Amino acid sequence: MSGERSGKSGRVYIGTYVVVNIKSWKMSGLINTIIEHSSLDKEFVQKDYGIGNFGSVEIVGNYDPDDDTGQGVLKSIALNKAKVTNLYFSLDPVGTSKWEPDLTNDSSAVALVSKADAIGFAEDDSADNEFTIELGGKWLLV
Repeated sequence: MSGERSGKSGRVYIGTYVVVNIKSWKMSGLINTIIEHSSLDKEFVQKDYGIGNFGSVEIVGNYDPDDDTGQGVLKSIALNKAKVTNLYFSLDPVGTSKWEPDLTNDSSAVALVSKADAIGFAEDDSADNEFTIELGGKWLLV
């Protein structure tokens, strides 16, 4: 999968727990840094690939202050600045196709919650809760 993708059946898992009331999640996709370099004998700048980055995942859900196994855990991860390896982004409701950290090939693969509890209220009294998850290391679609 390249680029952005989200789906109504997608789920976010923390371990075996589903983060409830998620309306959408969107992954920014693989981003490769481009390095520019030149030398005196060249007329134009040369470019090459640098370090890759799996970017971030934006999550929007219905605010649920009682969800202590999902939204509450994401907030706790952010408050404690924890690095987690058991966060998964599923493309289907049962988690058979999902993005996960590639811990087999990259022990530094982690998820970090950079934004949590960005709550907004609408006129109809509904409330959204937004989270941003930064992906470190290599991630894999299985």
